[in-house]
Amino acid sequence: WNGDPGQNGAVSVIAAAPLSVSVACSPAVILDSPNQVATCTVSSSQAAPSTGLNVNLGLPAANPRYTVACPNPIAIPAGATQSTAACTITATPNTVLGDGDVPVSVSVAPASNKEYVVGGTAAQVLVQDDDVAVPPINVSLACTPTSSTDSPNQVAQCTVTSSQAAPAAGLVVGLVLP
Repeated sequence: WNGDPGQNGAVSVIAAAPLSVSVACSPAVILDSPNQVATCTVSSSQAAPSTGLNVNLGLPAANPRYTVACPNPIAIPAGATQSTAACTITATPNTVLGDGDVPVSVSVAPASNKEYVVGGTAAQVLVQDDDVAVPPINVSLACTPTSSTDSPNQVAQCTVTSSQAAPAAGLVVGLVLP
């Protein structure tokens, strides 16, 4: 109430602006490897009322490439501007080549009691495929001289060449002699 009587002695009430609620997840990209987790937080434009604020979420459907663990609704405690409950997206580790990237979307859903309005857009997390095909390593053998006669002290010097640098563990090449 603004304390000023309106026309004919009527009291005018000034309505408070509704809380605007949004969600953000970090990091925005996780790999399909072990221990890859994005954490999502729900934020309000103003402190939650004395009863707290329960926020409805729009969560993705189940997917074998990730799991989502979020309470729904998620609470913003009284007087706070952010949720404190854990809300996570965890990548499912895999080694499937070429299974591609998978986007995950978490959004704020409208309040059934008009206690808040949806602010911003849905939070996006990308579960990125980190499994890449390793190209084969090709080796070649070159000897000098390229031919020899069957006589004593004939020596050829041979070099093995690889199409790529040898892995850290080394590269074993087997030779079959005629």
